[in-house]
Amino acid sequence: MERHWVDWWTFVHFSSGFVASSYGVKEPVAVAAAVLYELVEQPFLRSQAGKNFFGASGPEVIPNQVIDVLVFWAGYRIAVKQ
Repeated sequence: MERHWVDWWTFVHFSSGFVASSYGVKEPVAVAAAVLYELVEQPFLRSQAGKNFFGASGPEVIPNQVIDVLVFWAGYRIAVKQ
């Protein structure tokens, strides 16, 4: 199990939010996609293929999932202000 609340993937989530906003993806759609991604990612991280793909030992802790979505949203909102 990945126990860190923040990891190097946090930057990827922030960047994804920034890019989604920059490309004009509507905020509710973008945030819903980020939440959906986190929900789909968990079963994948439980599989050997997911562990190999992400280099993870297992699924993330819930605080990490929440932070990933909030950081995505922060990236989105920062891009809106540009």
